[in-house]
Amino acid sequence: MSCKSALLALLLYVFSQAPIRAEDETQEPPLRYQLEVDGKSFPAAEGEELKLTGEFTNPTVRILVDPHREFSHGGLKFQYPRAYTFQANTKVAHFHSWTMSGNHFKIMYFQLAGDLTVEEYSDRMVKQFGSENCKLTPTTIELLGEKRAGIRLDVKVVHSDLTMDMYRFPSAGETQLLVFQDVPDESGKPSIEAQAALPVFQKSFVLK
Repeated sequence: MSCKSALLALLLYVFSQAPIRAEDETQEPPLRYQLEVDGKSFPAAEGEELKLTGEFTNPTVRILVDPHREFSHGGLKFQYPRAYTFQANTKVAHFHSWTMSGNHFKIMYFQLAGDLTVEEYSDRMVKQFGSENCKLTPTTIELLGEKRAGIRLDVKVVHSDLTMDMYRFPSAGETQLLVFQDVPDESGKPSIEAQAALPVFQKSFVLK
């Protein structure tokens, strides 16, 4: 079973309580553009109308694609690389998940009815993968100007090692879990994708 499948199966098993609010949040965030007209920049999004103000005579126009998409579902907002694949699972009323994946780095966000601590979640993950394959250590991430505590799970799997940094955000009546999964390089350092994506995530992160 893949790590992502294990995460989904575990969380679906743990939570079978009252449903969270029902919304259609399955759409991939659109590409974002910058339309430059005579050097003046206008932000634009795919499929949205853009009204330009001012008068233009024989303008020089250039369209630029932003390097990041903006995720805005489940009470969180943040940016991630536009080339990442996007998957959403909102079919189960009490469990919603979103996954944005590069080749080595993933951003996973789980929204669940009820209460689950990071400690409880990480303990269940250790049971899922086997304690002989896992190591738990404290970790932190700086978001919204302050450090947030979490737990890092190092997992030895068949073809490569994985790290999972897990964080929980308080929300009335539900649990919001954020998981960063990475395949480190041979020296154990974060992948190039993680080094590029995490600073953008941290800078753009907002709790809605």
